[in-house]
Amino acid sequence: MTIMLYIFLLLMPQAGISQSAHFFEQGNTFYQKGEYQKAVENYESVLKLGYENAALYYNLGNSYFKLNKIGKCILSYERAKKFAPRDQDILYNLQIAQLRVVDKIVTVPPYFLARIWIGLKNYLNIYQLSLFALIFYILMIVVLIGKILAKKHRLQRFARITFIPLFILFLVSAGLFAIRLNGKAKTKEGVVLVEKVDVKSSPAEDATEVFALHEGIKVKIKDVSGKYFKILLPDGNVGWLPKDSLDII
Repeated sequence: MTIMLYIFLLLMPQAGISQSAHFFEQGNTFYQKGEYQKAVENYESVLKLGYENAALYYNLGNSYFKLNKIGKCILSYERAKKFAPRDQDILYNLQIAQLRVVDKIVTVPPYFLARIWIGLKNYLNIYQLSLFALIFYILMIVVLIGKILAKKHRLQRFARITFIPLFILFLVSAGLFAIRLNGKAKTKEGVVLVEKVDVKSSPAEDATEVFALHEGIKVKIKDVSGKYFKILLPDGNVGWLPKDSLDII
């Protein structure tokens, strides 16, 4: 049993674990044999059972890369990054896959303080933030109870001093969790999966074509109208493209 399988089992809920682990291990076996399409089919079978985590999406992205399906490869890596935003293997492979994207969009780098804020906000994923907020909250309650029950002045003073940093850490983690949760609800991103798609000025078939995008490019979804998504590119360009041309991360 490989290390990746152990990680997969650790992150997997207990219900249905046997069947899902079987598909995951089969996918790994087919990948090692170079049968990448069969590997994809097995990894996708795990997703159909309702399970997902970083290890699964990472392996799925690797398989799509070998099949030269860059759109689905980048989509899988981006989904893996949501579970493990600091994983160096995921970040590296994502960068390699992005080199194969036709569209090279120049983005304006954020200001220094904005970069610090973005880095702080995205350092932990939403699940880790919720866990830290819960841990700090429980520790606050324990310290508060200890302060009430403690008879010695020294212990009461220690509890009082300890409570303050725990309270600050709780506020920070809970605040970041709320921000990430709100951002997750409001901001949707997608990856273009078709080889080429014409982006139009409005959500209509006879609208003017303003530019074209190619497989693998990542976009922000700003609005929806009928069969079209309104998308925003990192360079500020805006347009409408068909829903079936991309998939949401």
